[in-house]
Amino acid sequence: MGCNSDYLKPKTKEVELQKAANLLKYVLEKLKRNVSKEIVDASNDIYCKSDYVPELCSVIKTLSPKQVEEIVYDAHNKDSRNLASWWEEHQAADIEREKQEAT
Repeated sequence: MGCNSDYLKPKTKEVELQKAANLLKYVLEKLKRNVSKEIVDASNDIYCKSDYVPELCSVIKTLSPKQVEEIVYDAHNKDSRNLASWWEEHQAADIEREKQEAT
């Protein structure tokens, strides 16, 4: 049996950072905005270290209600469904973090 790299699986944080980069890329493309090489590289990096969560959150917060429906909640688009799930989890985590900070 030969050697393999199964023990080098990405950590949960790396997976989540890559996911955020992928979702940011998706949103920017839908908005017809420039997607930087850094975002593309991060979206393809299974060991992603770049944190695009704040930027993704910021971009989503600037969307009009119509854009939210078209980009975040388009049930016919797998990327949109993934974004909606991420966004709802992110908002719940923010609420929980704010509660913790208030105590």
